[in-house]
Amino acid sequence: MQQSDFYFTNSAAEQIKIKWLSGDADTAVTGTLSVTMDNGNNWQVIAPAVPLVSKYFDWIVPDTNTFLQFRMNVNNTAFFSPQILLGPLTRIHVDYLCTDSFRLSWNQQQLAQSYQLSVLRDSAFMIPFLQTNDTFIVLQRNTYPENIFAVQPLLGNTTKSARSFAVDITNQGVGCMYSSFYGIPVGDMVELTLELSFPQGMDSIVIEKINANSIFEKGVTSIFPSASSFSYTVYDKSPTEGANNYRAKIWFGGHFIYTETVTIIYVGKQWLFLYPNPLIAGQSIFYSVKESTDELLFRIYSVQGKMLSQYFINSSGSFSMNHFSPGIYFYSLLNNKNEQLQQGKLLLY
Repeated sequence: MQQSDFYFTNSAAEQIKIKWLSGDADTAVTGTLSVTMDNGNNWQVIAPAVPLVSKYFDWIVPDTNTFLQFRMNVNNTAFFSPQILLGPLTRIHVDYLCTDSFRLSWNQQQLAQSYQLSVLRDSAFMIPFLQTNDTFIVLQRNTYPENIFAVQPLLGNTTKSARSFAVDITNQGVGCMYSSFYGIPVGDMVELTLELSFPQGMDSIVIEKINANSIFEKGVTSIFPSASSFSYTVYDKSPTEGANNYRAKIWFGGHFIYTETVTIIYVGKQWLFLYPNPLIAGQSIFYSVKESTDELLFRIYSVQGKMLSQYFINSSGSFSMNHFSPGIYFYSLLNNKNEQLQQGKLLLY
């Protein structure tokens, strides 16, 4: 029996093959297969009469974290496997990735005395560079500009634990303390959601409304984050018709971190909002409409009242205006009963 560590990949019961070498072709020759989880003090019989010619046995592994050793007893002679490690695979995570620093963490291996970090530099191989007793580390970008890292538990005996999969910290979908900021119109309000990647150590969060030039207009709400909460949803109860721009401002480590700006189109009391209007001839015009079960009909007319184009629209989207010359146009929005819901003017320049 040869050494091969086993790591759980999910929470369901998992099976391994215990293999051995045997030169005996007699199917009647059997052995007793046992396992110890306490360095040989106690042995548990797995199978009392295994045909040696089969050369393997399928075993459902227990959900535990320990060292195993197998023993095969054949005709009063015992054959032992090396010790193997049974437990969860160590997985490295990127908690946050800022311009000046980043934080890595990993699940605890109960049998580990410390952890070895490795990095991929100008080489085909991972290079060990640091040991720590913790299950996390904060590294400075000016000292560690590399992107690919891995971690390996260092155990208290001669059995080596497997290294984690190497991860590229730049493609884990993690930003500087947050992973995403987004919003949607909901009735007469705008719903805004901030998803954090690492909530610990934050002092405060402010959701702000800003104008098109990123100048502060108003604070939507203030949040005092909990170290265990990764998601916050708030509402702007008084959005303006048209484009509403929002960002989150996070106070962490003595400085502010700003999310990207999200723009939410609020139709308001209208059925339809068009933007930009006026627009440059040849550009696409965007639209947002109220929620409706009907498919709506959008028509464009010349100043003489001649219909030039029509589009079936719903929700939000855009259409090209590259076949329109600069000038003034009129539009109307109709429902599926041909009833006019809204009309207005378009200006191309």
